[in-house]
Amino acid sequence: MKFRIHKPQAIWEIGQRENQEDYIYPQKERASEKDRVFVLCDGMGGHSHGEVASKTICEAIASYLHSHASADQPLSDATFQAALDYAYKELDQKDDGAFRRMGTTLTFLCLHRGGATMAHIGDSRIYHIRGSKKRLLYQSRDHSLVFDLYQSGEISYEQMRTSPQKNVINRAMLPGEENRVKADIVHTTDIQPGDYFYLCSDGMLEQMENAELVRLLCDEMSDEEKAQMLISETTGNRDNHSAIIVHVAQAEPESADEQQPNDEGTTRYNALNIHPKRTAAPADPTDCDDDVSLAEPPKAAFAPQRDGMTQMAQPKPAKRPAAEPAPKPAQPAAAPRQATDEEDVTVVAQPKAAQQATAAKAPESAPATAPEAGKKSTIWWILLLVLALLAALAFGYFHFFQPSDTQAPAEPAAAAVVPNAEN
Repeated sequence: MKFRIHKPQAIWEIGQRENQEDYIYPQKERASEKDRVFVLCDGMGGHSHGEVASKTICEAIASYLHSHASADQPLSDATFQAALDYAYKELDQKDDGAFRRMGTTLTFLCLHRGGATMAHIGDSRIYHIRGSKKRLLYQSRDHSLVFDLYQSGEISYEQMRTSPQKNVINRAMLPGEENRVKADIVHTTDIQPGDYFYLCSDGMLEQMENAELVRLLCDEMSDEEKAQMLISETTGNRDNHSAIIVHVAQAEPESADEQQPNDEGTTRYNALNIHPKRTAAPADPTDCDDDVSLAEPPKAAFAPQRDGMTQMAQPKPAKRPAAEPAPKPAQPAAAPRQATDEEDVTVVAQPKAAQQATAAKAPESAPATAPEAGKKSTIWWILLLVLALLAALAFGYFHFFQPSDTQAPAEPAAAAVVPNAEN
């Protein structure tokens, strides 16, 4: 696949913080139509730390790929993994051994002869938007505590958005780790003229929903005006917020594209493919989407403190209700919020309180227990035995002790023999 893109646009705002810990590659005002590698990182760890981590990772990945890959050739996962390993080593060199270590998230996009490769670690996101249809095709799945809770059905979509723990992430690039965190890698060859790829830190999404983002990027404005509009819409955001806008001008498919991986629409790393586990029977019995399970349970999470430091946080394991007789399905109070094509989810899980209320009604409709059924059965058997005994006694009495009306009459006595006088 051959590409031609418009000049990429960049947003790099400090917000209400004292220092800028986000980093983007290429840097703002330095991107051109010839660029094919784009990296965005959201650093954490405090003054002179978070920004070091984000800058180190961005520049290391870009430098390695410029030396070991070409836009005229497909980018293999092995080459990207080698670039990631190189970036980890560079980050190790910058580690000063401080107790509160620096770290960073990662979003990555590369346009190459085999299509597009996207990768991410943490809660910074990458989107793929079909401009011609105003439709969201891909949103990276956040590696965060609240997203895990949302997927398991513990909290609703709205609770996920507003939770005070929404900044707690369970994946980040850290120096000095034996087991390096791996990136989720996604590929696509479904790229058309007018498509947008949008990389952003979580600070860009403080006050913006997916539907609003899709509407803005698909509006009839120049890319420069769209970038300015995004800056205007996020002026009041507290956190650092950065973004890269890549607008595809031309995409020429080739026969070799069919041999390239294309898993964007089916991968579990696409948040659009994730449906929270149901906690009650759906209002429509035909609405039974399959759950998408976690690759692994939530691990120790990294909570970036907005005073500049990083805190380790251990998420509480999700509680599982005790086994009880199946209750009757609760009648839903209201129909679930239906998501549009621009939104990242399709189902809102029933609140946990509703689960408990439903479970509390189970004993009222529960069937009789085994001891109760056995007791009733014993009583019936005793009654049957008593009736049988009474019937036997009645039969014996009438058969043996009452005179029979059909007895044959006794024979008359023989006549006395009178001697014949004449004899």
